[in-house]
Amino acid sequence: MKQPRIATLNPVEGRLLEKVDSFIMDLSKAIDSFITKANDDPVQIAKLCADHRQNRNDKYEGILLRAGYPGVPVDDILTARLNDPDYLDPRNNICLFAWPSKEVIDLISRVQRELQVLAPNIWPSPPEWLHMTVIELAHSKSPKELKVDAEKANPHAAKLTAFAAEHAAGLDRPMLSLDDTAVALTFLPVEDSRYTYLHLRRDLANICAENGVEVASKYYNTSSHITFMRFANTSDLKSKESLEAWIQKIQSINQWLKDEFWPKEEQGRPSPGLRWIVGVERGIEVRKGRLWYGDGKTVDFEDIWES
Repeated sequence: MKQPRIATLNPVEGRLLEKVDSFIMDLSKAIDSFITKANDDPVQIAKLCADHRQNRNDKYEGILLRAGYPGVPVDDILTARLNDPDYLDPRNNICLFAWPSKEVIDLISRVQRELQVLAPNIWPSPPEWLHMTVIELAHSKSPKELKVDAEKANPHAAKLTAFAAEHAAGLDRPMLSLDDTAVALTFLPVEDSRYTYLHLRRDLANICAENGVEVASKYYNTSSHITFMRFANTSDLKSKESLEAWIQKIQSINQWLKDEFWPKEEQGRPSPGLRWIVGVERGIEVRKGRLWYGDGKTVDFEDIWES
């Protein structure tokens, strides 16, 4: 039987991993500082998250539209996976995944179809791979390195998943966020609950720290996103005109999301819009392996270091 080809890092992939490593942070302290800045007030927390989200979109719109921009870069690892069935992503991870509800999946599928009209060659994440990373216990590791992290985390896996299941955290106000690598559906913490998604991430990170388990997070502390399209083929987004149309389309969809899925008053009564309670309906699971794009395996941690 033909053996799978385990990829070695080429120069492009090496730069990518170096960039990712630079984002590793003390997650619990970073989030706690953010919560303190917002006076532990859910309305202020949501406002700061909204500001960060909009500022990030503004930043990348400027990057994509700057004079001389050559077009979005190809995701080399994803392209290799799609083109070569024997290629194995060198980045191995252990994460807590939150699976989106059917309502969220249906919304993403609708948006994917809309964006593919404009850019048909962009890769859409399959619905079964759609996920939100709650925390990362290890990322971008070799299988051998991952085994070491797994052995440390093994005794505490049940505590993490149980805590996440018992502490409901709501998200709402969906919006598309873009950069030069992908498009994601992002959310804000709900304003009517003292315990927010940021509190959940902080507390999970604290549980890890108290038990000697490293949290290797590459995401900023306000992050709550589901990446659903990536640039494996960038032929549709090379020219200035195509990038302008791309951004205009995303802005148009964001206005539609705000009109149709955000909380509002209807006939004098509050309407919650789309609200996703993280972990409700499809749960939160520990995943391992080559799961950068959402695949990998669900584990019980007794087998986490096995292939």
